[in-house]
Amino acid sequence: MVTNMFPKPFAAVRTKRRDLRTLAASVAVALSLCACQAPPPEQKNAAVDVDTVVASLVEYPTETALSGEVQAEFSAALAFQVGGQVQERLVDIGDHVKAGQVLARVGSAEQMADRDAAAAQLAAAQSQLNQSQADHDRQKSLVDQGLVTRSAYDRAVEILATSRSAVDSAQAALDGADEALAHTELKSFADGTVTALKVEPGQVVQPGQYAFTVANDGAREAVFHVDEGVLTDQFAKQTFTVRLLERPEVSATAELSEIAPTIDKSTGSVRVKLRMDAPPAQMTLGSVVGTTAQYQVTSAIVLPASALTSSDGQPAVWVVDAETHAVSLRPVTMDKFDAQSLVITDGVSPGERIVTDGASLIYPQQIVAFKE
Repeated sequence: MVTNMFPKPFAAVRTKRRDLRTLAASVAVALSLCACQAPPPEQKNAAVDVDTVVASLVEYPTETALSGEVQAEFSAALAFQVGGQVQERLVDIGDHVKAGQVLARVGSAEQMADRDAAAAQLAAAQSQLNQSQADHDRQKSLVDQGLVTRSAYDRAVEILATSRSAVDSAQAALDGADEALAHTELKSFADGTVTALKVEPGQVVQPGQYAFTVANDGAREAVFHVDEGVLTDQFAKQTFTVRLLERPEVSATAELSEIAPTIDKSTGSVRVKLRMDAPPAQMTLGSVVGTTAQYQVTSAIVLPASALTSSDGQPAVWVVDAETHAVSLRPVTMDKFDAQSLVITDGVSPGERIVTDGASLIYPQQIVAFKE
């Protein structure tokens, strides 16, 4: 039987020494790895090749995004010309109508009675005219034969003229009654689409009370409400591209056609209309559309989009020191950014050199090399 030659305290000390040697070896390996990962001083100070541009002021159009809706260039509010109770409403909002199509009717009993009375009056007047004409013809024949006096014939002439006037008056009354009867039907004035209505069956309306709006077929406009400060010469001269907000690929070009003469007191904005050139069929009445409007040309620094980086979550660019060629990260204020360029309004001065490619390889105070 083999027994432990060393007492337990000595075995514990040996175990602790072995553990210390293991820990020291691990630390040495870790330090060696750190030493391998850290760049040597000569590599840290080596110039990194980057692409740069020199910032300069350029003419830049200030833009604003607008949203509005498609409306007909021509539309009209329709109203009954006679009062009464609405008997029928034959269309709804969105219905397409033809010129002369009946949209609604009011009760016509009163107008029909007036028309019948006027027709009866005309018939009576016509009968009296026929009799007066016969009397005139007889008196003329007698006076030519010398069988009656001239005064009797003159009275027949006067009666005939009066009868003719009565017929004309009765005919005018009948025409007026026919027109009033026709006005009990409200008709569309042109081919178009019903965009609004304010009448329902059973409702009592007054003459001239608004009932429908019909938007003409044909030309379409994009209507926007804009801030007064946007309405500059630059805004008025440009050609707009109007797009459906839901489907931006559906678009049409447009020109400014109207600026409202007053400011809308409820919104503080001004209504503008853009007449669209051959809008696609998808741009139906009421469609929500948008456009980008240029309203002012200013001087700004425009850089390639690749120059943009960040500093503490804020937009920044790398600026190259003109003397030492060391770079520093500088926060900037942008007016616009897209896939091609960024517009700087603050943070960069004209003449400063900005890194546009190679930003991932540099750090503050890194020396860089670039082509002049």
